[in-house]
Amino acid sequence: MDVAKVYDKVSEAYSEFYNNDIYSIEEDRLIAQLLMSRMPTAPDGAIRIADLGCGAGWPRVIWDEISASHALHYDGCDISDGMIEQANEAYAPEMTAGHAAFRQADIRTALSNVPASSYDLVVSLHGVFSHLRHEELPPIMAEIQRILRPGGTCVLGFYSRFADCRAPEHPRVLDHECRQLGTAVDDATVTSITYTADEVRQLFAEAGMTVDTIQGFGVEGGDPDIHGKLVERQNALDARDEQGGGRAVREAQRALRNEAREIVEADAQLGRKNPERAHEIMAFARRK
Repeated sequence: MDVAKVYDKVSEAYSEFYNNDIYSIEEDRLIAQLLMSRMPTAPDGAIRIADLGCGAGWPRVIWDEISASHALHYDGCDISDGMIEQANEAYAPEMTAGHAAFRQADIRTALSNVPASSYDLVVSLHGVFSHLRHEELPPIMAEIQRILRPGGTCVLGFYSRFADCRAPEHPRVLDHECRQLGTAVDDATVTSITYTADEVRQLFAEAGMTVDTIQGFGVEGGDPDIHGKLVERQNALDARDEQGGGRAVREAQRALRNEAREIVEADAQLGRKNPERAHEIMAFARRK
């Protein structure tokens, strides 16, 4: 099954899950901090952002963290009609205010009509570019370089070659995401393309951009089920809270959030030192 069809099927549950999953919230909070540390200065006020493969839009924690200190204009595109519907719903207030816009589009052709130097920041998070084949990336990277203004920032996520000893191309089963979302999909297998940190740097260099940081997420080792176990504990506490759990449950929820934050921060430290051991690598680069 192709990527668009899989994500069309899970789109309704996707935004709700990833905006409430305790581990994902803390990981996205960290991503927001990394983005803010490299946020370019917009010459005309609002920072213009292009999100390629935006899904249901940035999780709210990323938008809220960044928009608290920066004026933003956020344009997202995604191949899945279902995801765009979710993004339109989640960002309705921002769209009404003229701060966000979404469209269904394939990354491979989405940028051809975008004027040069239109954006201060181009992002594509959580391994979206690993849905594309190696030979498809150079023209896309060239388009990203073209639509970025000089000095602009590009942040792209890729699945790592070395996690699980992956091959350059391997079948990636999206059943994990589907199970998390409580959505049955008959065939949720897509081909994922994996990359080494050096291959990612080379992609950027050929497009005229310089990578300053490679950040790993989901470092191998330790307890591979720690994310799922945190979510199970979160769901149990939420159920007790709905039944009138009181102060003790709220304190347990707060402690669990702190625990999740500590786990994510520890993973990020390992990912900075050893990105080759990570499930996903995220490259931060600037246009020359």
